[in-house]
Amino acid sequence: DTEVIMDMKTQLLAAAGSKASGKEGSKKPLSPRSVAKILILGGSVWRFGRRIKMVDGSPFADVRKPRAAKREPYILDAAEIARLRAALEVPAERLLIELTLTTGMRSGEVRGLTWDSIDLDGQANRRGEEVATKTETSVRPIPIPAYLVPELKRWKLACPITARGLVFPGEPNAQGERNPIDADILLRNILRRALRKAGLPPLRFHDLRHMAGTLMHEAGVPLKRAQEILGHASERTTLAIYTHSMRRT
Repeated sequence: DTEVIMDMKTQLLAAAGSKASGKEGSKKPLSPRSVAKILILGGSVWRFGRRIKMVDGSPFADVRKPRAAKREPYILDAAEIARLRAALEVPAERLLIELTLTTGMRSGEVRGLTWDSIDLDGQANRRGEEVATKTETSVRPIPIPAYLVPELKRWKLACPITARGLVFPGEPNAQGERNPIDADILLRNILRRALRKAGLPPLRFHDLRHMAGTLMHEAGVPLKRAQEILGHASERTTLAIYTHSMRRT
């Protein structure tokens, strides 16, 4: 019943050892976001049961989903960015992070980037048919820093060939095909591993996008131009990043 589900929610949020990543787990409780996903999944299963007339009602219906407290992203300073770069020893991985950090592309955009969407004279052109973008404003030309163009040219020669011409393909599957690099691998095996090696705090991959906006502000890029590069539907979203940047200077 509902009381059982509420007790389960409390246990998952508070009990050490609920998080079971790795062989022994992290011995930490689940995050509010993870518990909310479990409750959503349970509710979906129960709704399906009702649809096929196996159950009546749902014990999940009256259980409030926990909400994670909003936090401001941690923005690396110039010295910390240099340490992160030094910790990324694999050239392709360093290029991926550098490209995200300097252009502000979303995870799905950089993972789905294709060679025919890049002008190696210095511009990445996001095209909606190549990557599912969030809004119409997500389809946009994005300037690439000049210092990354030679790196991209070198990587193009070494990059595994894929049917879609992916810039950052993942490992081959059982059929020998390569899809975009997995988001979890990108976060855990590349970004967070490099952050640990550099002695820096853990970040979400999306935090690199905030950092890109901060760097644009500090470089004097006008707000409207930054909005266009980042692909924000609203100027208010870009302004929030710029405001955070102003608070730290």
